Amino acid sequence: MLGSAGRTAANALAAADRFGYPVVLKGTSPAVKHKSELSLVALSIADAESLRRAWTQMTDKVGRLDPAVAQDVEMIVQPMAGRGIEIILGARHEPGFGTLVTVGLGGIFVEILNSASSRIGPVDESQALRMLDECGALAICKGVRGRPPGDVAAAVSAIVSFSRLACALAGRYRAYGSFADVAERLPT
Repeated sequence: MLGSAGRTAANALAAADRFGYPVVLKGTSPAVKHKSELSLVALSIADAESLRRAWTQMTDKVGRLDPAVAQDVEMIVQPMAGRGIEIILGARHEPGFGTLVTVGLGGIFVEILNSASSRIGPVDESQALRMLDECGALAICKGVRGRPPGDVAAAVSAIVSFSRLACALAGRYRAYGSFADVAERLPT
């Protein structure tokens, strides 16, 4: 995940200073499936004062969650990405089987379309391109209904690199990351 995790506002401010503004602040937890529905996403934070305010508002919201959920919430600061095509990447290691790499359209499309493509990793460029095609992301990456095309080569490169990393870490994890935060927005 591109970003910096922390449990204090000072950590968030330091991360934002490293990245430069604007940034995004997210509250993440394995128990939270839809961050946006719980108002745990603040976009386009332009400066330190706005980040402090967003931090306070978000930690107040976390405090009102079920205590079992709230204890696992971690705050993530990420650079604000431009408008792009959201792609999810996930990996799951199964002993004796290998590392299963999954690709799909991200954002709201993850559940609406329920479409993803999986392969045993690591995957190469041609497999990554086929995975994008199988889950429907390639058609969107090529540009549809007046939307400009995305950077297909960057998406393929991200999938290949992610699959190599996931395979290299095999045995140190069972599942890697929350899908939406692993590679949330690829630049167009």
